[in-house]
Amino acid sequence: ALPVLLSAFSGGDFAPLHALGGQAADFVVPVAWAGEPTVATGPGLHIAMLSAVAAFAIYVAVWVCAQACNVLILLSPSSLLDTVLTVAKTFIAVLLLSLAGTVPGHLLALSLVVLALFLFPRALRLVVFGTLVSHDLVRHRLLRRPTTPPLPNQPLRCFTSCRLGPIPSLTCGRIDVQEGVLAFSWRPLMVAPKRTLHTEIDPTACSLARGFLSPVLWWDNGTEAVRVQIFRLLPATAAHLDLLADQLGVTVLEDSSVRARLAEGWRWCRTLFVPTPAIPVDQERWG
Repeated sequence: ALPVLLSAFSGGDFAPLHALGGQAADFVVPVAWAGEPTVATGPGLHIAMLSAVAAFAIYVAVWVCAQACNVLILLSPSSLLDTVLTVAKTFIAVLLLSLAGTVPGHLLALSLVVLALFLFPRALRLVVFGTLVSHDLVRHRLLRRPTTPPLPNQPLRCFTSCRLGPIPSLTCGRIDVQEGVLAFSWRPLMVAPKRTLHTEIDPTACSLARGFLSPVLWWDNGTEAVRVQIFRLLPATAAHLDLLADQLGVTVLEDSSVRARLAEGWRWCRTLFVPTPAIPVDQERWG
């Protein structure tokens, strides 16, 4: 939609909105600064290349954050949250178009860029999560494509639902059982060499439930009597829940009511905005 939006803006379709925004900016800053055109200069080659790289990095950061917002809209269990996010995105776009070329517009754009760069790591993990989960939902639930059962002794693809030592939530990787405990393997930035982290969690203290979007793995912490969601699998694995439980050595949680799934969905949305609990790991066994 970006080329269509830019062509409409350059063609004058947003001229009344831009004029209204310029009038509103006159009340905030002097007229001489609100719409003063920039002076065209001829930057050197190095400055032009640095500007192009910086512009591309800013575009990627802003696009990833916008796509993360789309993931929240797509996977949210609440229509109220969908409406709030959609209205917020539309309001920001209209405000930027109306204030284009003014000092308030530049300040608003700069604040959005800083916010996008700050949220980029978490937004990127959310985009990867939404892409893989949406692919499974469309392929296996909408198109009814058959799912293959998991192979024995093969790690299962999953996402972290809490903080595993230094690993943040929504990190994509694979889980299996090594030396009697759950082990998580992942690639930093998805391209670096694979690393393995051994938790201190006994699989017999875990349970596997169907969840709201996909199967989730819970850890029953006997010390604090608190059940913590530690991993989320892909939606396609829900067809072989018993095989997954046998492979990981965990029990199957039979509570699959609509109320339980909605409650789990709300807890998942809450983990995106509040700090998640940290899970103990074995610092001496890093692969």
